[in-house]
Amino acid sequence: MKVLFVGLGSIGKRHLNNLLSLAQETEVLVYRHSKVEEDSPFKQYTDYDEALQEFPDAVFICNPTYLHVEFAIKAAKKGCHLFIEKPLSHNLNGVNELIKTVQENNLIAFIGCNLRFHPGLKKVKNLIEMKAIGEIYSVSVFAGQYLPDWRPYQDYRTTYSATEEKGGGVILDLIHEFDYLYWLLGDFNEVCAFAGKVSNLEINSEDIAEILLKTESGVIAHIHLDYLQRTYSRGCKVIGEKGTIIWDYSTNVIREYNILDSEWKSYDIQFDVNKMYEQEMNHFLKCIKHNDCPLVSLEDGKRVLEVAAAAKKSAKEKIFIDLTERERCE
Repeated sequence: MKVLFVGLGSIGKRHLNNLLSLAQETEVLVYRHSKVEEDSPFKQYTDYDEALQEFPDAVFICNPTYLHVEFAIKAAKKGCHLFIEKPLSHNLNGVNELIKTVQENNLIAFIGCNLRFHPGLKKVKNLIEMKAIGEIYSVSVFAGQYLPDWRPYQDYRTTYSATEEKGGGVILDLIHEFDYLYWLLGDFNEVCAFAGKVSNLEINSEDIAEILLKTESGVIAHIHLDYLQRTYSRGCKVIGEKGTIIWDYSTNVIREYNILDSEWKSYDIQFDVNKMYEQEMNHFLKCIKHNDCPLVSLEDGKRVLEVAAAAKKSAKEKIFIDLTERERCE
């Protein structure tokens, strides 16, 4: 294969290293928006159109969120398969055109939501599908970490996270939580949210959000997101008619309580962070090879983005939003 990487920050480098470990003979091209990197082993471009003239088989979109769709459309028009790092975009502009272009050219387009490959969440999904705790009534999910600690090698004030116009803010930055709720529970009917900047962080995006959602099946879900917690925090709690499931990312433990046993049961999850990303990359490569539908499709990415955008709108306008009427993309 010949691939083009658009953006080679921390996540781009992780994807590149995993790609080369799985497909060592891959020819790698790199697009950089300003200057090339000295001593790079890869052919580099500062002109994206010129890079696309090399006709790569696949393009990895790992640049700032607000540029994703623009760069993806150009690549799709050249017949390139797409790996788009989450979120799909910072708004819905151009998303329908991208979907149409991908469909017309029979391309694979995958949204990089790596938590769907986390063994802990896969176990939670399995327990829900097995009805281990009966019908699901409510789910609470949470994620948070102090923004300056996310990328200690970089001034947080200069990152896209700090700027709402570039896709910053916890609602889009931590869109994984929307995505895996959608994966676990199905589609949503309603959303309301409180969100804003409450700290002294030097950013113009929201640093905290409290979001309520109602699914098509009637489950009530709550999402807490923040840039504020001084220790990394991520996990979920599922309440059902016969018990409770709790997943904690940091401890790699799932706990299940069931009224039939009247006790807590623990599952220790064997977890390696990079293994999750390797599985994600392997899945993408297999989709290309066998022309399979990806686990996280463009349509999935669009729907999750619609819900996240509706949450932002709800917080700003202080309204409930009906999600059964899909947002217009143009």
